Amino acid sequence: LALGQHFGAESNVGTFFQGDLAELLIYDRPLTATERYEIGTYLAHKYGLQTGFRPIPQFEKDVLPILAKRCHSCHGDETLEADLDLRTVAAMLRGGKAGPVIVRGFADRSEMVSMIEAGKMPPEGETRLTPNEISVLRDWVEADAPAAEVISDPGRRDTISDKDRQHWAWH
Repeated sequence: LALGQHFGAESNVGTFFQGDLAELLIYDRPLTATERYEIGTYLAHKYGLQTGFRPIPQFEKDVLPILAKRCHSCHGDETLEADLDLRTVAAMLRGGKAGPVIVRGFADRSEMVSMIEAGKMPPEGETRLTPNEISVLRDWVEADAPAAEVISDPGRRDTISDKDRQHWAWH
């Protein structure tokens, strides 16, 4: 990332840079969404720049309250419909009968986001998520689903039952 002429600008009108290069940051790996946000806000603050960076939603503070309010009655409290638990990030990565419901960094590939945006979840008769709540969930998944929770390998849920294994193709 080189900061100079056009960082954060929509056009180059009035952004001509004169002087020394202000910052040069070199990385040997792709940055996470959280790291990009932190660098962007640091540079915006240090140099008084206008940027499009928004705070990244955090699971415990921003996402969990939405899920608790809209989803936990079927996927968390006393009931786990489709064996799906939405109370922790590890449980969402492990998923339910249909597999994982979030794909970190890819809201469009995340079953949870797709089902909510398509109006399939919450089911009919339940209160739908607001556009703002959907946006928070989408932004959170796009930002790699950050959480304070320490997530080791969430494990793979075996979606093949013992009954399935009795099929002739397994023998």
